[in-house]
Amino acid sequence: MSAAPIDPNDGDKLAQEAMRFLPIGAAAMLARILMSQEKVSLGWVVRRMFFAGVTACLVGWATDGYLTSQGLRFAAVGLAGYAAPEVADFALAYLRKRAEEKMAESPHPKGKAKSKKK
Repeated sequence: MSAAPIDPNDGDKLAQEAMRFLPIGAAAMLARILMSQEKVSLGWVVRRMFFAGVTACLVGWATDGYLTSQGLRFAAVGLAGYAAPEVADFALAYLRKRAEEKMAESPHPKGKAKSKKK
């Protein structure tokens, strides 16, 4: 079997879909933020909307070919954008914990590297 031929229009299709899915994910997160009574900073809002947009875009690409209904695909993209920050926060906390465990295993004290004096 040979690989499928590379279609030069695939890049254009991905970019067009990204331009559709990014705003859907960001809008889902914006709606969630506007409905919240929580006080938040501008940086927090931007970070959450960025993660929501990227996650929605990835889910949109991943569901291509699996979901034939365009409405269902957009719903999946919106829901992914809505839930993206919790997933991102969990992933960052997990990575931070793993990094701290690795640092604790290190024989060197925190912040101090062995240096050779000449």
